[in-house]
Amino acid sequence: MRDESVVTLVKPQRWKVWLCALAVAALGACYVWPTALASFFGTSPTILTIAASLAGLIVLVGACLMIRCRACGLSLVWHGMSTKPANDWLHWLLDVQTCPRCGHEEQANQ
Repeated sequence: MRDESVVTLVKPQRWKVWLCALAVAALGACYVWPTALASFFGTSPTILTIAASLAGLIVLVGACLMIRCRACGLSLVWHGMSTKPANDWLHWLLDVQTCPRCGHEEQANQ
């Protein structure tokens, strides 16, 4: 269980993390139910899967551009994905308290 009294670097930007997670979940549905969703959207399952893949890349780039250190602008998503193990970067992103580049910490009242 996480301690909610700790202010993480991403906490003021949590809505961005949730927006990207919701987009990834919606795009994941295109892989789980391609035939049903393709008929709903009036396209072929192949086209839907390709479109979902491209949209996933756009969501990843958007996350890298949106979720940043407010002091130095370091992309926290990209830093986490490129320096942490594959099974640990998301946990690191949600728990990081100081910027690895500049040492910035969020204040409790923000």
